[in-house]
Amino acid sequence: MSSPARISLAGLATAALVLTSAATAAADFDDTIVNEPSPARPGGAVDLTVSIRDEVADGIGRVTVESPALTGKTEVLKRHFGHNKADQAVIHTEGRVRCGARPGTYPLTVRLDGAKKPAAETRLTVTGSAAAGCTDDAPPTSVPGLDLSLNTGGREPQRGSEAVFTIAADRATLDAYDTLTLRSPAFATPAKRATKRFKEGKGNGGWTELAGMVRCDIPPGTYAVDLTPDDDTDSPLVSAKLTVPEAMDPGNRDFCAGPRSYKGAIDRTSETAPDEDEGGGGGGGFGTAAVVGISSAAALVAASVTYWLVGRRRKRDADSW
Repeated sequence: MSSPARISLAGLATAALVLTSAATAAADFDDTIVNEPSPARPGGAVDLTVSIRDEVADGIGRVTVESPALTGKTEVLKRHFGHNKADQAVIHTEGRVRCGARPGTYPLTVRLDGAKKPAAETRLTVTGSAAAGCTDDAPPTSVPGLDLSLNTGGREPQRGSEAVFTIAADRATLDAYDTLTLRSPAFATPAKRATKRFKEGKGNGGWTELAGMVRCDIPPGTYAVDLTPDDDTDSPLVSAKLTVPEAMDPGNRDFCAGPRSYKGAIDRTSETAPDEDEGGGGGGGFGTAAVVGISSAAALVAASVTYWLVGRRRKRDADSW
């Protein structure tokens, strides 16, 4: 008869320690989440968003995002953390793909307080090749005859307000694209302008002013603003920088604390307002006039049918006498 196996207390303690460590490792990745960025070309900007459970974020001082595909590590200090309604600290930041990065998939890692062990991981896909003249020190400008500049008006755009940019383009650029779009991790939504709406400028080119709404939850810092053609999000034609200050005026602070939407805050009467998606006047959808016309026609048809039915009923009643 075999004797029962004996398990020492030391063995039990070791097993418990291993199980606890494994559970902690799993919890780390549950507590910290990093988005998988959209594919980007060498020299292109990459939007990075990290979410950390509040209980974990309270005990750290900085977050670092790194990848061999990026020009360097991106570090965000605790005072620049945002917050969302899911009781999470939210970090919005930006990286830039190395001009010499080859197409492929690269690891993207998040570390808390410089720890060796990653708190979260995802991947970054690099596609295409770098634009001519690409350097890792500055955003590329690959299209001659195209300029993008910020109109500060003497003050930096704050969270909850609009950042207005001037776009100047030569005739070749305006003829090559139907729309140009401002994109930035600092903006609530991309801002689009049809090239046919550009005003005549010097020479044979044109210009316009276009505003992007700065997000309320974006941490103070400097962000890239890319001008992209049509619906292409990966190939900026020209880039500029936007610095979001820590200070906020009372009006902007009230807006960010209130229930109003970004869309409702845009002044649609302003020439700097982004173009809305065309729904009528040749856009393939129904405009206001079309809807009114269809409604009127439907009402007329309904009235005619009612009149015909009533007439038939009266005739049938008369014949029955």
